[in-house]
Amino acid sequence: MKKIICFLLLLLVISGVYAKSHSFSVVTDLAYYPRSESKINVNNTHFSFINGPFSALEARVTGNYFYTIPTPFGTNPLVKDNNLKLNAAFELSPVSVMPIFQANFTPIAFLVFTAGGKIGTGWDFAPLNVQGSAIYNDTTKKFTSTNPFQTWMMQFWFDSLFQFDIGAIVPGDWTHVVMLASYKVFYQRLTSAPDGEIWKWQGTADYCNGWKYYSSFLLGYQMPLLLQTVALQCELEGYLGGGNFATRYENWNPAFMEIALSPVAILKFNKMHQLTIQARFKSRRSYTEAIAENESAYNKTFASREWCFNRIAFSYEVKF
Repeated sequence: MKKIICFLLLLLVISGVYAKSHSFSVVTDLAYYPRSESKINVNNTHFSFINGPFSALEARVTGNYFYTIPTPFGTNPLVKDNNLKLNAAFELSPVSVMPIFQANFTPIAFLVFTAGGKIGTGWDFAPLNVQGSAIYNDTTKKFTSTNPFQTWMMQFWFDSLFQFDIGAIVPGDWTHVVMLASYKVFYQRLTSAPDGEIWKWQGTADYCNGWKYYSSFLLGYQMPLLLQTVALQCELEGYLGGGNFATRYENWNPAFMEIALSPVAILKFNKMHQLTIQARFKSRRSYTEAIAENESAYNKTFASREWCFNRIAFSYEVKF
């Protein structure tokens, strides 16, 4: 504990000496999910087409405060603009509230290391029948909502990012081909959920207490236009070692790795306003048996990987 206090005091001293800037932003996210039913008893990778106009709607607003501390590593182009950026955020959605804190350290121009954490609580949103926080009951085969401000979702993570812009070695307005690759390891827990049991957060299920991984790869092209960036992103996510799911969920395949492919477009109106549009195609489990409406799939047997059009998302950022 003394070491932690000393580190925090040292960080405050450094920030007082090297503080470069404060900034704020507000990000509004909205996502629309069409309906697509899983194909049954298909034993190879396949695609499931949209068969309904609506499955879910997701929305949230996040306020961010950034505090940037330049790192005194010299004037070499690889290190002269590097920094430590502290980010305190507050996320609010119709079913949850959550404060977030993270620190981004850039020791060299093409590497960023991040550590952070968040803790939130959720409630039900009756108009759309969405459960903000709930635990699966294997007896009733349904999710039971938890009590807000008595049950908490916690997540802590470590992330490394490699970034490269060809424009850094070939100067010009039309030479900015950007490449990003990241790997994140994080631990998440719902405080009232027993280990091994499945729970739901912000209307999304299939969670369990334990360690997960997330990796993202992006190839993009930046232009001096209103349409500033076009890109293709690939995301991978799953539980390390299959996670800590109870053995009765083994046939459901807890070790399944979700894969998402997303074309991305970024419209930059000016230095303050930016809109990101993402269409996502995602893989999911399909099963050997049919799933009735409002029925969970955790007692079903995994058959194969199934692709579908998952969502279209909009993210509008205003910087101050």
